[in-house]
Amino acid sequence: MKTFLYVSLVLCLSASLFFLNDCSSPVQETLVERPVSVSEEHDVLSVDVRSFEDGIVILNTSPQRMNHHGYHTGDQIEVRIGDKTLVMPIILETEEAEKPFCLFAKGERNKDAVTLYLKETAAETDFILIDLKQKQAHAQAYPRDEAVYRRTNVREDYAGLSDEKYANFRMVQTSGMKEGVLYRSSSPFDPKIKRNLYADEAAERAHVMTVIDLADHPYIYSLHEDADKRYAAGCDLILLDLSTFYSTAEFEEGLAAGLRFLIGHEGPYLIHCTEGKDRTGFVCAVLECLQGASIEEVSADYMKTYENYYGVKLGTYVYDRILKRTLLKDLERALASEDLFTEDLRTCAQAYLERIGLSEEEVTGLKEKLS
Repeated sequence: MKTFLYVSLVLCLSASLFFLNDCSSPVQETLVERPVSVSEEHDVLSVDVRSFEDGIVILNTSPQRMNHHGYHTGDQIEVRIGDKTLVMPIILETEEAEKPFCLFAKGERNKDAVTLYLKETAAETDFILIDLKQKQAHAQAYPRDEAVYRRTNVREDYAGLSDEKYANFRMVQTSGMKEGVLYRSSSPFDPKIKRNLYADEAAERAHVMTVIDLADHPYIYSLHEDADKRYAAGCDLILLDLSTFYSTAEFEEGLAAGLRFLIGHEGPYLIHCTEGKDRTGFVCAVLECLQGASIEEVSADYMKTYENYYGVKLGTYVYDRILKRTLLKDLERALASEDLFTEDLRTCAQAYLERIGLSEEEVTGLKEKLS
């Protein structure tokens, strides 16, 4: 009798949760990426169609309701539309995928949506059937970046790397760049990612004379413990406090000031931000293009940071995805290029530097410093 009452109570609670899940405000955390689940439990769903136009089908359901019935982003599903059965992944709105795919899109509160994007036209219908094809098949084949790589700040976790690689310190060696003239790294001052001492020691070994600090504001710099005792502090140093919004006037004006500082001082030069990844990667890429490097060379240098920090490997989906959504996107916008693989990048980079405020004579001086 006690067992019967316990089971009845569980069933009642489950029914109540189902009702609340469908009728109450969406539970936002159900939309975030979940670990790969081994559970195949799910319900075959019959879902009403809200609208059907030009291969875009908006369903009269929510991601939360589909979560409740066993469907999550990364799953591969079968969708029955009339007499057609289509196999497609469930993705989030920030991802890219070839059609067909099922999109879980976050909107305003209570307006999260499920939309099907079809590759081919299909006969309009009032409802569709959804079944699970394979749990997390899409997530395993095309993992999201943050699910694949993690950077730690523990030296022992990178036993296979030299101190210089651990600090993301390296010489820029692309075509047209003079050997030993330009280096890039994580911050030799900021201890946040615990690489500053390694970066500073590497700068000293390379006999760096001029440091372009893209990250620090003078006040923030003053808060870094013993920053003034570092080798890099004794170099010719400029603090630029640049953001990662490269197309803003503030960034462009700051970058122009930093490059004028470089032109007016002697190398070897060190360019760094906090990690030596984003701002440093973008600025070095522009200078590499200016000196005549190909986009393949520039990309390879940029991605060494992800290899050092995260172990991301050339030829993998994540490697290509990171490169496309960071460097290539940023350079296309900055250099006003429709195809970085066919453009004359030297000319594009010169036009960009002149657009942000450098004179033709200053750009010539910059090229002479780096050549």
